[in-house]
Amino acid sequence: MSLTRLARGPGKNKGMLKKSLKGSEDQELRVTPETANVVPFGDVVGCLAIHIKSCRHFVSQINLQHYNNLYIRISINNIVKCTKMCSLLPQNTLYHSNEKKSIIKFDEVKYFSVQVPRRQDDVRNDIYLDLMQYDNKENQNLLLGRVHVHLYEVIQKGCFTEEFQMFNENTFICRVEVEFMFSYGNFGYGFSHQLKPLQKIVEPSMFMNIAPPPERTDPVTIVLTDLRIYL
Repeated sequence: MSLTRLARGPGKNKGMLKKSLKGSEDQELRVTPETANVVPFGDVVGCLAIHIKSCRHFVSQINLQHYNNLYIRISINNIVKCTKMCSLLPQNTLYHSNEKKSIIKFDEVKYFSVQVPRRQDDVRNDIYLDLMQYDNKENQNLLLGRVHVHLYEVIQKGCFTEEFQMFNENTFICRVEVEFMFSYGNFGYGFSHQLKPLQKIVEPSMFMNIAPPPERTDPVTIVLTDLRIYL
């Protein structure tokens, strides 16, 4: 073997190496990477609306004249909201001294952005409606009665009005009329990326859902598309 051939050998091998590397790069470019499945983490979120309408049918053993500074305390997953204070007084035209006709009209709506735990026995599913009374003399809040509702029950019914019995331990206190509504999404617009596949239950919106303009509507998802801004 001549020295000329030996000298040309490395150059030829280098050229072949370049071709092989170029070929491998071309193969890599042709390979389409697989799209990883997006797995949602965390709990499903939703908007819960609770409309406290009224309390009525107070037990006859209670002196209704002492029923003042009353309010409803709503608790769910460490979030607490209260209605305004009302009084059950004979001189007020809204209230009557007769226990069968006595009624306190709260008529207030409270909104909660809640997480829906995956386990039904999770304590975060517990909704408590407490009838409270503020004592001016003692400067303290007294618990008069309580109602417990499960979040799963509200989700299954969607939107409903029900009258619950309030008890203080085993003693009946009164009845409370409450309207519940639940819609998926942080703001109650009926969508949550955690739900797969999307079900019909997520379609209703708690608030007004205005259709986007036709020229900016995506034909597939029927959502509002972005608007280009030219500078």
